Order: sequence, then C-alpha cells, then structure tokens
Amino acid sequence: MMRMVDLTPTATGYLTVMIFINAYYSIGQAMNTTVICGVFRSGGDSRFGFICDTIDMWVFSVPLGFISAFVLKLPPMWVYFLLCLDEFVKMPFVYKHYKSYKWLQNITRDDV
Repeated sequence: MMRMVDLTPTATGYLTVMIFINAYYSIGQAMNTTVICGVFRSGGDSRFGFICDTIDMWVFSVPLGFISAFVLKLPPMWVYFLLCLDEFVKMPFVYKHYKSYKWLQNITRDDV
C-alpha cells in the first residue's frame, strides 16, 4: 500500500525543479541513446559511443559538478542542472559523427 508523505516546502520546490530538468534531459538522452546505441552500433561503430560517453563524463560532467558544488558552492539545483547538461554537450559531436557516415561499416560476411 502506498502512503502519502507531506513534503516540506523546500523539498517540494526541489522536486518541481528536478522534474522540469528531467523532462528536458530525457529528450537529449533519448536522442543521443537512439543514435549512439542504435544507429552507430548497428552500423558497426561501437567505439565512438564509448569514447564519446567517456570523454563527456570525465572531461565535462564530473569536473563541472565538482567545481560547481565544491569550488563555486552553487545551490543544489544549479549543480543538478549543470550535471544534466552532459547530453546536450555531447549532441553536436554525435550529430557531426552521424552526418559524416564514418560509423557505417560493412558488417556482412564477404566470404560465405
């Protein structure tokens, strides 16, 4: 049985902002995931997705989150917002790779 819990005004405000951020984040994530995991991998290029995700996380997202939280001491919702920018930072590179057609490999057997 589900129990209703009364949230504090602060928690309600955080929840509202987080749901709003997640609504936009899920759009970027859906687009990138479809192209990276669907198109690139099925075209024979799984390496690009690995490199793109690794660089995006360790060069952009983790340092930005650390700096915004511990150096700039931004409020939690700003830190969360900045952490959710990773999909949108990755998007131009994914689109450029998609338009280059370098991901398209011959994945069929030549010698049958």
